[in-house]
Amino acid sequence: MVNAKALWESLERKYKTEDAGSKKFVVGKFLDFKMMDSKTVISQVQEFQLILHDIHAEGMVLGESFQVAALIEKLPPTWKDFKNYLKHKRKEMKLEDLIVRLRIEEDNRQSEKKADVLSLYPGRLSSRTVSTIAGRISLKDSESNSRLDFFPLLFCNLLVSC
Repeated sequence: MVNAKALWESLERKYKTEDAGSKKFVVGKFLDFKMMDSKTVISQVQEFQLILHDIHAEGMVLGESFQVAALIEKLPPTWKDFKNYLKHKRKEMKLEDLIVRLRIEEDNRQSEKKADVLSLYPGRLSSRTVSTIAGRISLKDSESNSRLDFFPLLFCNLLVSC
């Protein structure tokens, strides 16, 4: 017959192994996470926050300055200039402050794309007919009433800031 101590040790070995495996899985998700230009930055920040929550749920602690630095480093390639700007700030930033700045920057970039497209088609488009969602530019031509979808990489040579 198995005594209580042997049973406890057996259960402890089994579940501590699984616990270590789930920690490695969460850390792997954190390290592999990369932001892409094809999605909005804010939606990807939310994914990143979920990974940080999973890390915390596993009992691992990451300092806020590390989280901020990691998020800045994981920004997509087209955000290179903004990433460098954030890296060179001397004042330490909280994660909430960084997310607010990213939201403002993303809104500004979408407004600039809209303005760039409007300037390419003077008189044919209004600001209501141009929308930028997740890197896609949608146009509604007021003359033909047709809708055109462009992706910045295909439309890049016509835009001022690619």
